Amino acid sequence: MKIAKRVQNYGSINYVNDGDETIPAGGIVVEGELVGCAVRPIEPGATGALDVDGNWRFPKTSGETFSVGAACYWDASNEAVTSTTSGTAIGVCVEAAASDDESILVALNYRVRA
Repeated sequence: MKIAKRVQNYGSINYVNDGDETIPAGGIVVEGELVGCAVRPIEPGATGALDVDGNWRFPKTSGETFSVGAACYWDASNEAVTSTTSGTAIGVCVEAAASDDESILVALNYRVRA
């Protein structure tokens, strides 16, 4: 039987910043279908930790409302959470958000069903 070996606990992953700018603490990183938030600043060329679970408060698209359990997507162009499925799925809403709220609480990488 083939086996797997735990390398690190789920919750955070190592991430190499291959960009030209420092990723600030809380900076949002999207790699394919995975979204993470920098635990601490990550300098260009350096390895740092990205949290890939937990509840995170994100900026939200103005005018949109979300109920608990609603799918949340990252709109990279506007750097905000949206309900529009053209963005990257980032998780589900865990606290209702009104249209005039500036932020939304999201269970990061919690399964979003299409």
